Amino acid sequence: MKKWICLFLLGLLTSCASTSYFSIDTFNPATLTFPSTVKKLLIVNNANPQPSTSGYEYKLLGMVQDTAKASADSAAFDLCRTLGETIVASPYYEDVLLYDGIYRQDKSYLSDERLPPERVEELCEANGVDAVVSLDRLLFKTKRTIRAVGSGYLEGAVDVDLAGILRIYLPGQEKIWGTILLGDSLRWEEAALSKEEMEIVLPPTEECLRAAGRYEGEKSYVHFVPFWESETRWYYKEANSRWKEAYAYAKDGKLDKAAGIWADLFEKTSDAVRKAKAAANIAVCRELQGNLEEALKWAEEATGLLGSEAGEENQYALYQKAYAERMRIRVEADKKLNLQLRD
Repeated sequence: MKKWICLFLLGLLTSCASTSYFSIDTFNPATLTFPSTVKKLLIVNNANPQPSTSGYEYKLLGMVQDTAKASADSAAFDLCRTLGETIVASPYYEDVLLYDGIYRQDKSYLSDERLPPERVEELCEANGVDAVVSLDRLLFKTKRTIRAVGSGYLEGAVDVDLAGILRIYLPGQEKIWGTILLGDSLRWEEAALSKEEMEIVLPPTEECLRAAGRYEGEKSYVHFVPFWESETRWYYKEANSRWKEAYAYAKDGKLDKAAGIWADLFEKTSDAVRKAKAAANIAVCRELQGNLEEALKWAEEATGLLGSEAGEENQYALYQKAYAERMRIRVEADKKLNLQLRD
């Protein structure tokens, strides 16, 4: 597979006279780099659902409802299915299968049961896959609250906190190949004029649990496939005609011309702040061109100049320090991405 590192300029947004912000999409590697032999995955629901009376609170107009229940039986399955659908939609694996049903036989929902090596071998051989992704535990803490807020109105909310463990197993290996800790908080809010109306507009708790499982499954795909992420960048602007010319070139996508002018301005000015701004702009141009090493060099130059001239706690110095750190991460991530996109 050919290396693909494109950056899309989504649109320039001017926040003030001296700085122009815009969005880019960066292509990032998956957090896990599988061996090149892993082409097919099997996702297994190995988590016992927690009881409907556990981890659930329902407070209605200030009174805790002792008989309240919520079933989480389907949430784990929804997480596994959504994760599989999201991964298989990408071109990085030949196939992703979902194990039919719940694998575990014990009743302990609090503990996580790891797959033994012999079972991993059986699952891989029986399903023709190269690795097993197992949801070994999934727990929820859920709170449903309906309260009066005056003028006859009611406010309702459902809060769901989830925590879980995904593990990756490879056949022929005694140790677990990888572990992913899951965790998130979601909230639904509605307003109504009566309890009856609130029960209609506020989603049932079981529906929220399932939605939370689907959300976590969709979000977890970044561990398995490269992904796009929207980020913010900026150009520094000056009233000088050459700065305006460079910015016009940059805005028009003529990055070499823009960087050339800013490089000339960098060499000719003795003002440390202007030198730093020119260096920062060159860094962004090089990043947009995919030259991350060069972008990092100029970003560090800008960071050093601003830090020494304006002070390390200066707002722009802090911005540049954060950008330089982001570029260091991108340089290392690019090496990882090249491994993941190999033929």
